[in-house]
Amino acid sequence: MGEKRLLRTERRLDAAEAEYVSVLETALHECAAGRWGLFGQNDRFEEMARYAPPELGQLEALAEEVEALRAKLGHDPFPLHARFKSMRGRGDGNRPGEPKLAAQLLVELRPSPR
Repeated sequence: MGEKRLLRTERRLDAAEAEYVSVLETALHECAAGRWGLFGQNDRFEEMARYAPPELGQLEALAEEVEALRAKLGHDPFPLHARFKSMRGRGDGNRPGEPKLAAQLLVELRPSPR
């Protein structure tokens, strides 16, 4: 890959990852405030699945773009999306509710103090 193309791809990757983080943070703040559906804990109930937030589709589309760009550049898979996916849909009686999971992931997204 030529240097110009490489730089352009890296800029596209940075922009796509930044957009993913922005959409995820917005959705997490809304979920932490009480809107369920982001983590899919009630998706097993057909009537609840329809309340899934619209950001889910946006996050999946952005994650696909990021993964394709990362693969093109030879990078590892997108760790933030992998973390989010690992937290989704694991609703059982002993797991924290979605607002608590959202708050937990928001804390993980904060940059650590140096």
